[in-house]
Amino acid sequence: MLRSIVSSIEFEKFRRDWSETNSMNCFLRKLFETQHNAFLNSAFRWVAFAGRYLDLIL
Repeated sequence: MLRSIVSSIEFEKFRRDWSETNSMNCFLRKLFETQHNAFLNSAFRWVAFAGRYLDLIL
């Protein structure tokens, strides 16, 4: 009986820790993807602007 209770408590700790770790990884992954996409959009805009500028002066 006591072993079952201890096992249940340990499993609950494991489940909670895994859930917190998994949600943090998901959050960090989404944050990275958002930052990466923002960088790509910014770089694309800069290249498009530079291309238009070069078309004007050349």
